[in-house]
Amino acid sequence: MPGPMIGLFVVYYDDISACLDFYGKLGMSFARERHGSGPEHYAAALAGGVVFELYPAGKRGATGRIRLGVTVRRDEIDFTLEAGHHVLRDPEGRAVDIRVIDQREDWIEDWPGAQPRIGTSRHRSMPTTTGRIPALPPETDSQE
Repeated sequence: MPGPMIGLFVVYYDDISACLDFYGKLGMSFARERHGSGPEHYAAALAGGVVFELYPAGKRGATGRIRLGVTVRRDEIDFTLEAGHHVLRDPEGRAVDIRVIDQREDWIEDWPGAQPRIGTSRHRSMPTTTGRIPALPPETDSQE
């Protein structure tokens, strides 16, 4: 393994249903979950084994400023976006960097057992590299 990998990303929201709709339009499929006596929340298994969870803010309050970046295939989203880089805002105002790409022949489907056991959908991901990650376009505000 080349180094640490993110396995879980949790965001606390005041309006979960609006956020489920927003991220659903980006092609994410969420399953309702509850662990023991904990709160009901929603989890999506993403490419590369990452689990993205939406929790109700409750007494702890909503997650503050974060910036999330995702790569999506244009034919799998419900937004009218051309291929390229876009910055959208989730329903609670957090910046979401969207890299929209067209379907490519070299995309691979996650192999059995590599996907977390959430929901039933399968995900596609780009082949990984250990090369340098390209910088965001200059018009992107890196302070968000």
